[in-house]
Amino acid sequence: MSPRTSSGVALSVAATALACACGGGSRATPRLATPVAPAQGRALEIHEAGGRPRLVAVRREGDPRAAIAIEVRVADAYNDAPARVAAIAALMSSRVAEAGVSSIEAIPGGRVARVRGLVAEPSAALAELVDAKLRAPVVEGDPALAAVGAALDALAARPLGDPSLARVERGLDRPTRPASFAKIPSERLAATVEAWRADAMRDDGVVLGVVATGAGLDAFAARWSALSP
Repeated sequence: MSPRTSSGVALSVAATALACACGGGSRATPRLATPVAPAQGRALEIHEAGGRPRLVAVRREGDPRAAIAIEVRVADAYNDAPARVAAIAALMSSRVAEAGVSSIEAIPGGRVARVRGLVAEPSAALAELVDAKLRAPVVEGDPALAAVGAALDALAARPLGDPSLARVERGLDRPTRPASFAKIPSERLAATVEAWRADAMRDDGVVLGVVATGAGLDAFAARWSALSP
């Protein structure tokens, strides 16, 4: 398998791992390294610690680079969920790029924002950096706002959602433009996106996935779980 193909597989594995381990629930009791499905040279672990976003670790041999994926779920109660998801996906994409993640793919859905990319090797320092980027508030002049604005413009060009198909669209997590969607004035963009970010970054709404092996993955997982809620 070529390095490029193998890296693409690692990205797909990271996304699949998140799909297998997504879901909310109380996590008040720390619980680390729970094996889920070891098979064919790979093992999936779920690392949980009270008040921290869940970490899904896939131990997989043979990839030239490690992969990282982040999933953020927006509450169903919001009528503007597609706008929130589009903005959060763009924001996370910009933020993880600042953390050294490359080959980034941002995938905004109807209720879930997904971002995935490649890293040279996971480490405790990378865990701290990713955590800091997710926590950092959006402020005026934030470099990520250009990507956020472009993502919202792309959403504005999408078809209007059909109320009669709302259940189907929700099940497929398909992004459609809400009838209530309106362009956010530039002077309010930073404050609006920050409110959306702060609301979405709940420990039960965020899942992080890493595909790697060795001591680097162990260090990343240990540090991620030890960071403050």
